[in-house]
Amino acid sequence: MSGMDTPGVTFGCVRPPLGVAEGPVRELLARSVARDPDESLPALMNEIERGDVQLWVAHDGPELLAACITQVLKTASGRQCFIRHCAGKAMTDGIRFLPIIEEWAKSERCKSMKLVGRSGWARALPGFRQVAVVLGKDL
Repeated sequence: MSGMDTPGVTFGCVRPPLGVAEGPVRELLARSVARDPDESLPALMNEIERGDVQLWVAHDGPELLAACITQVLKTASGRQCFIRHCAGKAMTDGIRFLPIIEEWAKSERCKSMKLVGRSGWARALPGFRQVAVVLGKDL
């Protein structure tokens, strides 16, 4: 894992294979993925294992506190770090470590970061601004 440590909490990017961490990661991400009708947990776990997305975790010893999934997208305006999922009982740990993800994204030549989430994220993430509203309708 690469990243940064703070007293009691370690944060970084986990490279596949996940091994014994797969169960706790799957459990932590399940609720976030369940809220997104365009995602499935098995498909996301396969993307993690293939290295198509990045898994970032915060943990305190053996206890997994938070997980975040990022993906580098190629857009018309350049490479973008898209935060697909964030989950955990200690999301403040995930937010506190967001600068690490930002530095990593810059090293990957990303020009921007974006996420789609509930409205509370707009207040919780300094430096981010609302650029769109995502609406959905079941048919």
